[in-house]
Amino acid sequence: MRGFIDYTNEHDGTLYHAVDKADLDTVAEHCKALRSIGATKNTQGDWHAMTADAFTIQQWCDRKGITFREFMQDPKHATNFVNDPDNAAFRVHTGRV
Repeated sequence: MRGFIDYTNEHDGTLYHAVDKADLDTVAEHCKALRSIGATKNTQGDWHAMTADAFTIQQWCDRKGITFREFMQDPKHATNFVNDPDNAAFRVHTGRV
């Protein structure tokens, strides 16, 4: 994953975030490894449901017709994202959230 900022002037800039398939495959493999050893909770007992990057979330939002801001403000979107079968490769805890 790579990122850079393109400054249009001394006050304004755009942050670019680039992800390629190899990056996403690495995240998916990490999640698979955690699942395989049963590492679905942290030391405080909280569930580790998923690991996903902002690019994957933004793609999902685009397909669902919602903005990233709406996703972040309404917990039901995060729940739907986690439970979406299309995102199964990024799941650690496989039960329904």
